[in-house]
Amino acid sequence: MNKVFLMAIFSTLSIQASSINIGYIQFSPYIYKDSKGALKGKIVTYANKLFNEKNIIWKPTPLKRVSRSLDENRIDIFVSFFKSPQREKEVEFPKAPYLTMRPTLCGKAQDMPENLDSFDFIKDKTISFVSGTIIKDKFFGGKNINFVEIKIAKYRERTISMLLDNKLQYSYYGDNTSIVEYISKDHSTLVKCLALPIPPFPVFMVTKKKSPLIKVIEEKIQKYGPLH
Repeated sequence: MNKVFLMAIFSTLSIQASSINIGYIQFSPYIYKDSKGALKGKIVTYANKLFNEKNIIWKPTPLKRVSRSLDENRIDIFVSFFKSPQREKEVEFPKAPYLTMRPTLCGKAQDMPENLDSFDFIKDKTISFVSGTIIKDKFFGGKNINFVEIKIAKYRERTISMLLDNKLQYSYYGDNTSIVEYISKDHSTLVKCLALPIPPFPVFMVTKKKSPLIKVIEEKIQKYGPLH
């Protein structure tokens, strides 16, 4: 009986050692739940390839709680973080990103300019942004803008609806690919989106400070290459 009990303990420890907790936020087509509640997307597939020897446990983690969740070992990795000086103080970044995204501004087609050479047109306007993101004043500072902070859950759906209902003038999105794909289905003539005239944002997998996992991430990204 004792032998069986000990084997059960060792089995449990083995499973735990082979598991990895990855924090995420949903943003299609990278990470999203399908109609059956299963987690799908490009990042999910990529992470499964990187950590194919691990049992990945996916944990939804709000952006504002990433650092704390890592420090408290609720998650081992957060899968999609932009870099900023403050964030570099709080979490460990690998040497290289695994993905790049093009920040984008959307509005009603008649309200958008031909290009984004100037941001003067957004002065005194209302712009939405995702709760916890780092862009609020990075591009739009000094324009006397009314920022509306909206949670990540169904952000695209909610903000496009708000644009069409005149509850917003413009909306910011972290990735051009996902929002253009979304509006092309039903709103391509009503909504216009333009990528910001800046280099694409690098996206990183991060760990808590001084975690040995950061070296594992670096080696695996080097082995498999970035996500395309």
